[in-house]
Amino acid sequence: QFERAVALGRRAVSIYEPLAKEYPQALDYSESLVMSQTTLADSLSHLDKDEEARVRLVAAVAAARQLIASHPDVPLLRQRLCWAHRILARVEARLGAPRRRGRPSNRPTG
Repeated sequence: QFERAVALGRRAVSIYEPLAKEYPQALDYSESLVMSQTTLADSLSHLDKDEEARVRLVAAVAAARQLIASHPDVPLLRQRLCWAHRILARVEARLGAPRRRGRPSNRPTG
């Protein structure tokens, strides 16, 4: 099931990525790219492909932040950012990534 979701996710990204680049003023393409990247990453993580999932999620978070800066009046973009962050947190936890901003990790040491 997740293999098919990954294949469809890759197809969606391959469609929206050039559209978002060619038409940066078209919010729908850029928002759909963020959503497609996030969905693809979620499916990848279910297949234990966390490294690739992380790369896609970092890109989705950066793109969502840019969209929010350009369109602060669109609440859906904040929802997309939150969703990408939630999945990124899960993937980073599985990868054993340290917490950011100087906050201590709650993982046992030693």
